Amino acid sequence: MRDYLILHCDTYGFLPEHRDQLVDLYDKIFADELAKGEFLRAHDILLEGGPGRYEVMRPHLDAVDKAVGSHRFTTDLLLFICGGLALKEKYKKLGIDEGIWFDTMGDVVCKYRECFDVYGIVGVFTESWHCRFFWPDRFQLGRMQYETCTWGHDEEFHGVKRGDPAVTVHIPSTLQPFDRAARMDSYKKAYEFFCDRYRNLFPDGKMVICTHSWLLFGEHRKFLKGCPNILSFMDDFEVIVSRYDEDGRDLWRIFNTMNHNVDEFPTDTALRRSYVDHLKAGGLPGSGYGAFFIDGPEFFAI
Repeated sequence: MRDYLILHCDTYGFLPEHRDQLVDLYDKIFADELAKGEFLRAHDILLEGGPGRYEVMRPHLDAVDKAVGSHRFTTDLLLFICGGLALKEKYKKLGIDEGIWFDTMGDVVCKYRECFDVYGIVGVFTESWHCRFFWPDRFQLGRMQYETCTWGHDEEFHGVKRGDPAVTVHIPSTLQPFDRAARMDSYKKAYEFFCDRYRNLFPDGKMVICTHSWLLFGEHRKFLKGCPNILSFMDDFEVIVSRYDEDGRDLWRIFNTMNHNVDEFPTDTALRRSYVDHLKAGGLPGSGYGAFFIDGPEFFAI
């Protein structure tokens, strides 16, 4: 597991000093019998899969932090990286391509970078988010991530009713292209993957892909400038609900800070400049829920 930790960090581009910090923590944990036992128990719980895993793991991880003096963000990151080795074996047993495993494990890197940018800590602060990757029931397919869900609205959507199966898409903060070609490639990969592996849910080849995201905030069309990929992404969906968010809970995704002082927000990108202008003019941030319907493989021939 230690060798895999080093390989993971080097392969996915962790800063060398951050890799060394994680390896040092690993060595400290495995030199302490109590911490080692608690860490391995958390690891087993993670790989058991199913909902609520993080809440069950947390007491064991707290015991690790207490024993070796680690920060919970860093211990969590170490656990999610180490779990990747067993997840690879899960993929193999399920007959899922190793390339999908490799891309999916890249999510940990996105969250590590976000944590360091926001808090200056080598770790992850999106704890329970990661667990579903280890069921496994969330997959990176091309540029984006997907998991099964059920349609949660009373209104039918192209014949899909409340409780019917659907697929949720997530947009990780990678540096990969986010233009229409990259997105369509990802949607196609997801459609083929879920029609194959979840054919009991989508036996007729019809599928709704949906998401709730700050990217789908309806006001974007009024104030975003120089952000064609976001506006193009909005065009992929029928935006069903758009809401204001007075608490600005997603602003950290844009500005890499939990500080909501607009005067201190960076303005080094078109997106950030557009948001600062919007907020200073009295505007609010928000989010939206949208979906689109794939009626069969011919959808991708357009």
